[in-house]
Amino acid sequence: MTPSSTLSPLDALSQKRDCCRALIKLANQQHALILAGDLGPLMEVLARKQRVMGRMEEVQRQLVSFREGPQSWQDRLDFEVKGQCQSVLAETEQLLADLLGIEKQCEQKLICLREAAVEQLRQTGAGRQLNRAYLCETAPSTNRLVDLETE
Repeated sequence: MTPSSTLSPLDALSQKRDCCRALIKLANQQHALILAGDLGPLMEVLARKQRVMGRMEEVQRQLVSFREGPQSWQDRLDFEVKGQCQSVLAETEQLLADLLGIEKQCEQKLICLREAAVEQLRQTGAGRQLNRAYLCETAPSTNRLVDLETE
C-alpha cells in the first residue's frame, strides 16, 4: 500500500480512503480502551494510528503533485474514472467526518478522566493536609496528658 510516483489519481484517492478506514478502526479501538479505562494498550493503538497517518501523508503528497501539474488531473481523466474519483473522494470525506466525531468523543472522555484524576489528587492532598493539621494539633496536647513518670 506504499504510494509511488506512478499512482493514478484514482489509486491515490483509494489509498487515502483505505487509510481513513484503518484510522476509523483504530479510533474505535482507542475509544473502547478509553471507555474501559484501559490506558495501557492505548499507546500501541496510538502508535499504529501514527503509522497509518504517515502513509496517508505520503498519499496526500501524491495527490498534491497531481494538482500541481501543468493541467488539472481532473481534466486528464475520462468521464468514468472522474466519476469513480468523485465517488471515492466523497466517501473519504465522510470517513474523515466520522473519524473526527470519534476523536472528539475520545477527547471528551479523556478530559473527564483527567478532571477526575485531578480531583482525586486534590482530595488526597487535602486529606494529607488535614491529617497533618490534626496530628500537629493533637500531638502537643496528647503529650501533656500522658504522664510518663507515673508509669
